Amino acid sequence: MLDKSKIREIDEKELALAIKSSGYNNQKAKKIKKFIEFLDSKKEINRTNLLSVWGIGKETADSMLCMLIKASLCNRCLYKKDNVKDLQKRF
Repeated sequence: MLDKSKIREIDEKELALAIKSSGYNNQKAKKIKKFIEFLDSKKEINRTNLLSVWGIGKETADSMLCMLIKASLCNRCLYKKDNVKDLQKRF
């Protein structure tokens, strides 16, 4: 279910049922859908753009950027790439 294309296609109510056990499933479903819309927009992944997504606050945006930086550093070790835009293309 963590396939971006499947999440994009699934109805928000169906997604809410799939994540119901985690609580606040309707809100989480909407947030996940809005994040997928953001990824599809091909906007640069930066703090300002992440904060413009409904449901992403400062702490979440900062955590996501830290994970991207960490992944970028790991990929640089493995693939000699340290460009976040290259990482963004993989999503």
